[in-house]
Amino acid sequence: MSVGLIYLACLTLGLGYALWTGLLGPLFGGDAGGHDAGGDIGDVGDIGDVGDIGDVGGDFGDGGHGEFLDFNADHDVHAGEVHFSPLSPNVMATFLGSFGALGVIGHYALHLAWWRSLLLATSSAVIIAGVFYYVIKSLYSITEASSEARVADLIGETAEVSVEISPGSTGEIVYSAMGSRYQAPARSGDPQRTFARGDRVIIKRIESGIYFVAEE
Repeated sequence: MSVGLIYLACLTLGLGYALWTGLLGPLFGGDAGGHDAGGDIGDVGDIGDVGDIGDVGGDFGDGGHGEFLDFNADHDVHAGEVHFSPLSPNVMATFLGSFGALGVIGHYALHLAWWRSLLLATSSAVIIAGVFYYVIKSLYSITEASSEARVADLIGETAEVSVEISPGSTGEIVYSAMGSRYQAPARSGDPQRTFARGDRVIIKRIESGIYFVAEE
């Protein structure tokens, strides 16, 4: 296989991945195969969640075959922190596409020697993929920080019990934020305290998506 064919193959793979996830994906179900890593804020199991506000990693870049900016398939979530990997499929696809495109230009348009075109393609692809990674990671960090700020604003706010909260079990509360009402799993901050449906409570802290409440 000639070096030119290698460039064309890389370009095809990179562009193919982008087209499949960004354009054709929605025709086959959008989120098929993916999940909301950032979750709908307020879902059980995600730290720092607030109802459906600021869907970090959700609407900004859903998983599966829905959008090219697929954060969910290639990052780790630990203690509410999202780590976007430089070896994610999106970054690798960007590298391959850039490598192939610059390689094709160097080999077929500029008629460079194979090693010169390889040097041009490799160095350019590393720079482009690096810039892509930096920009996306920065945007993700800004979105995540915004979500955490909203969570902090909930501490001390009042809520209403919608499902009874008994000792050792998880109930549910309803609260208002940013002009909308949201539901969230809740437990009593006092392990001996029971809150009946309709009781007014105060949100004391949020841990792993669970809202701990106390008597108003």
